[in-house]
Amino acid sequence: MKCFGVALAMVFGLGASAAEPTNVLGNGGFEWEDWEWTSIWGHTGHRAVKDVSRSGARSMLFTRQGAIRSQRYRYRGGPIEIEGWYRLRDVEVGKQPYYRFWVTLSFYDKDGKRMRHWDVAGADGTCDWTKFERAIKKAPAGVAYIELVVALHNCTGTAWVDDVQLRVDGELAQPVWRYPGIPYYTGRILPDPKEATYGKTLPLYDAKAKLLVLETVLGDHPCRGAVFGARQIDFRLAKCERYVRSQPPKAELVRPVRVVLGRPGDAHLVRAAEELGIELPALADQEHLVRTMVRPEGVHILAAGGDDKGVVYAAASLVQLIGLEAGQVVLRTVDLRDRPDTLLRASSDYMPLPDRSLARLAMLKMSAYAVQHRSWWQMVGPEDIAAPSPRESYEVRLNRMRGFVNRTGAIDLMMLVHIYVAGGRPKGETAPVFDIANDAQVDDLARRLRWLYGQGVRIQMVCVDDYTDRRDQEYVCKTKAEEARFGSVGRAHGMLMKRLWDTLAPTCPELKLSLVAAPYSLQHLDGIVTKTSGESYLRDMAEAMPDEVAVVFTGARIVSPTITRQDWQTYAKLIPGQPLYLWDNCQADAPIPSYKVNFYPEIAEDSAWSLMYQNSHFMGWPSTLAAAITANDCMWDLKDYEEPKVHPDACRKAFGPVDYADVVTVNEGFHAGRRLMTAAVPNTKRLGEIVGRVYPALERLEAAGLPGSVPRRDLSRVSVTQDAVQRLEAIPAIHVPKIAKAPVLDGLLDEPAWGKAVQLGAFRPVAWTPEKPDPGKQQPAACRVMMTEDALYVAAEMRHVGTALKLHEHVGKPDANIFFNSDTLELFLSTNAGAKGYVHLAVDHTNSRFDERRPDGGPNWNGKWETAVHKGNDIWTVEVRIPFSTLGATPKAGTVWRANVCRAFGQKGELSCWSPIYGKFHNPPFFGRLTFD
Repeated sequence: MKCFGVALAMVFGLGASAAEPTNVLGNGGFEWEDWEWTSIWGHTGHRAVKDVSRSGARSMLFTRQGAIRSQRYRYRGGPIEIEGWYRLRDVEVGKQPYYRFWVTLSFYDKDGKRMRHWDVAGADGTCDWTKFERAIKKAPAGVAYIELVVALHNCTGTAWVDDVQLRVDGELAQPVWRYPGIPYYTGRILPDPKEATYGKTLPLYDAKAKLLVLETVLGDHPCRGAVFGARQIDFRLAKCERYVRSQPPKAELVRPVRVVLGRPGDAHLVRAAEELGIELPALADQEHLVRTMVRPEGVHILAAGGDDKGVVYAAASLVQLIGLEAGQVVLRTVDLRDRPDTLLRASSDYMPLPDRSLARLAMLKMSAYAVQHRSWWQMVGPEDIAAPSPRESYEVRLNRMRGFVNRTGAIDLMMLVHIYVAGGRPKGETAPVFDIANDAQVDDLARRLRWLYGQGVRIQMVCVDDYTDRRDQEYVCKTKAEEARFGSVGRAHGMLMKRLWDTLAPTCPELKLSLVAAPYSLQHLDGIVTKTSGESYLRDMAEAMPDEVAVVFTGARIVSPTITRQDWQTYAKLIPGQPLYLWDNCQADAPIPSYKVNFYPEIAEDSAWSLMYQNSHFMGWPSTLAAAITANDCMWDLKDYEEPKVHPDACRKAFGPVDYADVVTVNEGFHAGRRLMTAAVPNTKRLGEIVGRVYPALERLEAAGLPGSVPRRDLSRVSVTQDAVQRLEAIPAIHVPKIAKAPVLDGLLDEPAWGKAVQLGAFRPVAWTPEKPDPGKQQPAACRVMMTEDALYVAAEMRHVGTALKLHEHVGKPDANIFFNSDTLELFLSTNAGAKGYVHLAVDHTNSRFDERRPDGGPNWNGKWETAVHKGNDIWTVEVRIPFSTLGATPKAGTVWRANVCRAFGQKGELSCWSPIYGKFHNPPFFGRLTFD
């Protein structure tokens, strides 16, 4: 097939700058993978590859939907020259003519608003390496910034790009990009070493010779950890050199620096140690040391580790100490010897990671990464058996991760597979998501876990947790078949793990298999279910489960900032013989969270396999990375962990040159605002003062490099928003009329009594944050309220034009999840406007119900209330009767309650409510006001 493309060489504008254009791209050849490039539009079908390149070792591959943009550059006038090379295979134009491979240059004004773009190249078909280029004498008037975009957009085929240059009289626009990336240079190492002496800061860039003076020596047969570590040192140096070349530092005496990297027994390291008179000790797994010797001829650094991870951590120590100071590339010297208390320090998120992200974890000395799969379990597996996924398959993404692990030895892989989560299942299926009595399903799960093991996932966690069915505060089986075969759900879960272990162990010798049981904290044993039920579950489970399978524990509570040895032993006694390890949930209580915990120091020894799992989501929520770094520090050295000392440095490692005082301001404002908003009538003056401090601080943090979307969402979640005062003043209010004769509940709403009810205002869409106030048009809902002498009555009309309502697996189950895959009316009632407590009642189109009392009782509170549902054409209606006795309060004339009426149309992903809120329905300060007649 012929390649159809265009290489544009138009010239426009008047005049030209005297400045000579220079290439502002530091990684246009993609030798450092995707450094300096960012994916856009949610397109992820691109990655740097080694098998095809025009020059050097790498190019950027685009498949499916792939799109990247360069950093943004400040334009100072004058000519712009763009050139590069592309190669195509079977690229077919999509529905629009511009749905193909293309390169564009975007122009922005001084406020960052895009003015226009100019096409540089566009092509389809098949061709070998083809050059594209464009020259522009001068950008349009008003242009302050420029940005390059490369994409394979809404079409099929494959493209490669290499050797891209953007020559311009300009400089990087964003201050954070003047620094060499995560982990940012702070002059210190994290985790904080147990034994370390910091020394002088050495310059590494010879301005006169225009070269770096540091070299890394690996010897003839380097281990994989040394090869990877050396590349990371080189990468850090390349990033630093990228900046000093544009503004060379002043000439100064620069001594050569020689880093000898490897394991203590490596010949080149032994020889170097003998020459320097340094004795190298034997080192355990993950133990590492750095020794620095300054001599007249130069600086010698020995960096050694006991295994691949130890070597990587020795290199990571140096990477963290290489950075920029006063325009010069520097290395702060150190002598250290260190080893973590916890060997498997697992961080996590909901997705497999690319190489660059795994490398970042390794340079932060995190030792394991866990993929949380909280969707239908049959989506896990190779492509020939896995259910379809909207993203690239697990086979593709885990293959990449396995390749990284095999090449580097730097990271262990872990995966969580939840057998009861229905997300991603084909619509219309009503059978239980997983039936342990179904041998074919158990065999299928085992096959998928064996495949994961073959992908390098040696640590595997099966989850049942809070999705285990409950009835009358007791755990129950999902199906009658399970109950008949196993007798109890605890035994069913134990037998599931036995089946899996017996199947997998013979062919998976390094497998670490575990279960998140239904009661995974002490809190579950006397609250979520009765103590008798919880202990019976654990006893039955442990009797059936092999001793090799571990159980996961979160502590005294689901979120446990403090865990004592007594907590650990109390739970361990309930599962005699089972290994136990920690799942930690302590990272989400502030917009820029830290890790404020008090664990007994020996927990690392007691936790099975020296594993501690940290429930972090720092890839999807990058503003939480500092918390993950701080948590890793805690797991590294439990005895001497000091959160106030570590978190400021962790924030700078994660986000760049941020002012930690601004971090404190944002977090303290979050907590102060949340406390303030629990009042019946919040102090708007005080709230305005909090908002006036928090948002300028957050804007400064964002300007310095902090990703601000999640902090803004968290502030919205507690109603600390820039429009909070106006919203408080606009809370809706109604008077609830009293009627003499109650209606008969049949769901029809045709009785005269409903004509006397008060009509609530139109439901409004719910947005996550004020920045996105309108999620779009949604299906309408209407609601009416009235009262009798002994009860509150609510009626709602829920339209669903064009959408057929589906049944779901929780039909008829009390207190089951009816929020994400149904159409549900939710009622929130607070009988004491100044208190935190409220009742949450929900009913869906199948008349399945959920109720809870917050903060005490939770779903185990079972109120006595009545509902009736009627289904019509494109509409369903519901009547609700809530006796005042079940609420514990009967309103008098003039009494004010707080309430909200909301709709969760899970099938369509639509959320709406009567009293407008941000982020979530559970937001009492913004409940509307009900005044009773």
